[in-house]
Amino acid sequence: MHDLAVSTQRIHPQAAVATPRGGSHPGGFQDLLAAACDLDRGGSARTPHPGPLPPSEPRIVQAGECLSSICAGQLKAQGASASPQAIQAAVRKVALANHIADPDRIRSGQPLDLSGLARAGSGPAPGQATPGPWAGLVEGAVAVSSAFGLRKDPFTGRMRQHNGIDVAAPAGSAVTAFSSGRVLFSGWKVGYGNTVVIRGEDGVDSLYGHVSKALVQVGEQVDSHTPIARVGSNGRSTGPHLHFEVRRNGQALDPATQVAVLKT
Repeated sequence: MHDLAVSTQRIHPQAAVATPRGGSHPGGFQDLLAAACDLDRGGSARTPHPGPLPPSEPRIVQAGECLSSICAGQLKAQGASASPQAIQAAVRKVALANHIADPDRIRSGQPLDLSGLARAGSGPAPGQATPGPWAGLVEGAVAVSSAFGLRKDPFTGRMRQHNGIDVAAPAGSAVTAFSSGRVLFSGWKVGYGNTVVIRGEDGVDSLYGHVSKALVQVGEQVDSHTPIARVGSNGRSTGPHLHFEVRRNGQALDPATQVAVLKT
């Protein structure tokens, strides 16, 4: 679970809709999220949006709106789940896409790019058993414990970018290569702990972090059936899991959007 700091965004204090975090102000993120979740229980948002926006059309923030209610409305308009977990994942995705450092603070009239929510259902939700190709990444019954995007850092409590997904599994579980390619790196990386990196035939790199033991060496050819490591908990880790990343030209990509690219 290797994180990179998200740069701070300057926002004029008079333009902020929500109040700063702390205390029991009704503008706090958790209160706003709970209010947004009332949409699923027959409640109504203060200023609901009539339907999903086309990917190319920005969403303009209206007076009194918060990011969680906007995301909840967009998810419902798309026919997707608006559970608290889904809304939190959507807020992280939208905040990252729009360079919003604090999801509590958006301003009236601010344009938002919601195009990333069109893929909101493509990845696994935290805590759910991994379906499809994810189930082949780590042996046994596993679950995605942390998704790609902004999240609270488990060590500092601050919002930071999470550049991969975390797959919780028992220590020692076998990790299988997610794509055919050549082992580019096998060793220790700061933050990641014991790590294996595989460069796919299309140049896309897949990274497997916090492993207890690497089973491959640099230069070795692997395919999607090759055991390459075992689940561990070292480096910047809070428990046994696999940290899985996808990178193209050094740029971290959401693994959920790269399944078709990687699985060969």
